[in-house]
Amino acid sequence: MPTRDAYAVAFLALLIFFVAFNLQSGWVYAVDALLVGLLLAGFLSAQHAVWRVSVSRSLPAEAVAGAPLRVGLRLRAGGLGRRFLVEVLDSIPGLQPGTAVVAAVHPREGAGTSYLTTAVRRGIHRVTAVTVRSRGLSGLFEARREVPAAGEITVYPRYWKIARFSLAAWTPALHSAGSTRRRGGLEFHSLRDYRSGDSVRHVHWRSSARRGALMVREFEEELPGSVMLVIDTRPGVQAGGEVENTFEDLIRAAASITWYVTSRGGTVRLLASTPSGPLDLTGAWKPALRALAELQPGGLAAPEAVLSAAALGRDTAIIVLSPDAGSLRAVAASGLCVAGIVTDPDSYAEKTTGGFAGQIETHGLAACILRRGDDIGARLEQGG
Repeated sequence: MPTRDAYAVAFLALLIFFVAFNLQSGWVYAVDALLVGLLLAGFLSAQHAVWRVSVSRSLPAEAVAGAPLRVGLRLRAGGLGRRFLVEVLDSIPGLQPGTAVVAAVHPREGAGTSYLTTAVRRGIHRVTAVTVRSRGLSGLFEARREVPAAGEITVYPRYWKIARFSLAAWTPALHSAGSTRRRGGLEFHSLRDYRSGDSVRHVHWRSSARRGALMVREFEEELPGSVMLVIDTRPGVQAGGEVENTFEDLIRAAASITWYVTSRGGTVRLLASTPSGPLDLTGAWKPALRALAELQPGGLAAPEAVLSAAALGRDTAIIVLSPDAGSLRAVAASGLCVAGIVTDPDSYAEKTTGGFAGQIETHGLAACILRRGDDIGARLEQGG
């Protein structure tokens, strides 16, 4: 494929040929021949650079969304002659596209290179080919070929290594332990300065009055050995764009809770509705994280329907993750005592209606409210 420069050189060669024909000047013919030779050399060198070139890709098996990673490429050339100035254009689903340039590829030894990219979208992503391109030695022509190069990578959702998770104390497994745990389910640990988002019920008023600034109580948490996460996968209740949306933030929150529970020796049970049927997985860190990487919005059943069809154990903490406050109220109305992780859809739509958090609390459901742009780890640690 000729570039703009190639058209300019070709036009100049035609113009010089016209002048040489009229002047019958040998040196002008020689200059014109040089330009024609430059065009021919550019075309042939570009085609030769991508001819019989094969590429193998060294791709990490897994990555976490938002994390940088390096992809290795190995180029080999069949036939005769080295390949010069070969550019590899690699576009792997779930990763930022990458480009690498190889100065020369030896027919026998080949050449290796790599590029740095970033995982941007969770999921299990597969790629089958890569594009090689060259503009030859002159840059006047561009040749490109699509070369087979299979690969697969699992991109896990981003998660926060949270130090505490207060909402676990408001679930049935701890409520059954007695009235003290019913009032909070937490053992007093220390006092600290008030931070934005802290619950007013944890303010220690006597110490606050003495110091002249708000002080809140920190608690040691008691966490059940098993936590059930019920994820609302209905596409109709989600809001936001392709990357920043309610569903992705719910998945990130679920992954953070999963890390917290499993890192302390517990297990996580994931419940969700999917187009192929219900998801019901109980496992440790990696199996749960992989399930969260694969989960997509597309379910039909609301959380209350998912829970009604599942066998619930007495010692399981139930946490519902949904952007739908009405669904959370329906779960509470069914007699189950659960905690909620709620994404405020108004904030993702860049409009506000107000009263969202209060609407949930007035129905007796302990919930952590997530809004667009929130530090999810900090919000989970703060709780209500």
